[in-house]
Amino acid sequence: QTREIIIINQNIDPILSSLLKECEIIERNNEIYKRIIEKILKVIGNNKDDNKFNNFIISYSKKYNTNIIKLGNVRFGLDRHKSILFKYLCDNIGLNCCIVRKNTINNEEFIIEDHCWNLIQIDNNKLVVDFRFYNGNIIEPLDNFTKEYYKINLI
Repeated sequence: QTREIIIINQNIDPILSSLLKECEIIERNNEIYKRIIEKILKVIGNNKDDNKFNNFIISYSKKYNTNIIKLGNVRFGLDRHKSILFKYLCDNIGLNCCIVRKNTINNEEFIIEDHCWNLIQIDNNKLVVDFRFYNGNIIEPLDNFTKEYYKINLI
């Protein structure tokens, strides 16, 4: 499996730069996070299938002879790509957001990323943006199990 190295730099990534400019002009209200999510899904896609992304990065690596890729060039992105992009955009337009990763260690002692999501806060409500299980929707964890899983206490 080819693992990608992601470059996050709007100065050398015209797609990322354009996306950031689009997000800067979104009206500042409680819908702004939803508008950013919509833009991310248009650029990176709504893929949740690891195999689609793996095939993409293998093809990309062979074509360009590198596994280094600009974030704006990612296609068939997974929750980690979308969550990173969401965090980057929020940070650069002054919105509160954090990224959380759930990792495990396999039998060979390699770190395996199981899941990645974002935490945001709207009107004192701690909310989750989950691109894997909730299609990029903003959800409010209500039960203790869900609050613990999503690490709501981090914000």
